[in-house]
Amino acid sequence: MPWLNTGPMEQKVAFVKAALRVPRGQMSALCERYGIARKTGYKWLKRYRTAGTLTALAERSRRPRRSPTRLKLSVAERIRELRAPDGWGARKLAQLLWEEGVRVSVATVHRTLLREGLVHRLDRHGPAPRRFERAEPNDLLQADFKGPMGRAGQRDEPLTVLDDHSRFALGVFALRDHTGPGVQRCFEAVFVRYGVPRQLLLDHGTPWWNHRNGCGLSRLAVFLVQQGIGLVFSRVGHPQTQGKVERFHRTLARSMTRQGPPARWEEWQPRYDSFVGRYNWVRPHEALGMRRPAECYRPSPRRYQPEVPAWRCPAGLEVARVDAGGTVRIGGHRYFVCEALAQQEVALEPLGAQVLVRFRQMYLRELDLEGHTTQPFVHPVAEVLPMC
Repeated sequence: MPWLNTGPMEQKVAFVKAALRVPRGQMSALCERYGIARKTGYKWLKRYRTAGTLTALAERSRRPRRSPTRLKLSVAERIRELRAPDGWGARKLAQLLWEEGVRVSVATVHRTLLREGLVHRLDRHGPAPRRFERAEPNDLLQADFKGPMGRAGQRDEPLTVLDDHSRFALGVFALRDHTGPGVQRCFEAVFVRYGVPRQLLLDHGTPWWNHRNGCGLSRLAVFLVQQGIGLVFSRVGHPQTQGKVERFHRTLARSMTRQGPPARWEEWQPRYDSFVGRYNWVRPHEALGMRRPAECYRPSPRRYQPEVPAWRCPAGLEVARVDAGGTVRIGGHRYFVCEALAQQEVALEPLGAQVLVRFRQMYLRELDLEGHTTQPFVHPVAEVLPMC
């Protein structure tokens, strides 16, 4: 039977024509020959005999005449209203509706979004195979720059800072200048308001990483270390290590796109502040059991100190001051350490014929006193982190 070589309508017509001629008792054999169930064959034959025309065999809509469980128009409008500013998904919208007293399932909200053509293609993705999450707020912050947004001339590349445990956004800062002093002021604003974290996860980009000195330390990194913050750098070419802040960037970009770019660059910061308020206090987060980040976050008890606290060198170690060229003098020879540490004190820790240079809690370089050479001892990475 050439079923695949004819259209469904042609197949139905051929079947009905044959069924009208088939002898009594041969209907089962005819249906088998056409590859359909007896129930289907009798249905087609009945439709033809009732209507008296072959057009009655055309495919009919399977949509029910009544949908008693379909959402009321007012609820569908509320879903669109809640989704409009930031494009939140069905789980978050369902949570918000439940809190408003509207008992609706996640599946129903999702079907409504599908029907309205509001499901973004980027929402169709699988989960990451392995994740990490710190047990307490402020144990680890993630910071990164979002890619450019907006039109030429009004384009912005904001700095974002996110708490790893609670996903609480500590700040989104509109920036045109990514140099150290401007970014340091952003971190200072975060530390003044929320306290100092134990560690900070960054990538190998400027201004917190210096590619020239072999240690990776920049002046901004020195400022962070002086506040007692451990610096954790992700692997090169592995942005998934900063998965939480990357996902935050996607949510941020979608919200900004839906609202349209501002006419003036100065309008970016108020827009970011409004987004952060909704993200922290209104938007339910799936990884937090549909709680808000603000419900899971608390400020750090470690307060920011504008005046850098003095560092107590471990007993038994010699202290040296790095000169303006980033070198220290030992036994009549100068050894390069790091220009970002100019005028800073470092500890010298003997190790056989070598000397390890230590800046506060971080080892930087290894000095060979016999060969009078210097090389990086260890990059300022506290630990290797999996995908977050």
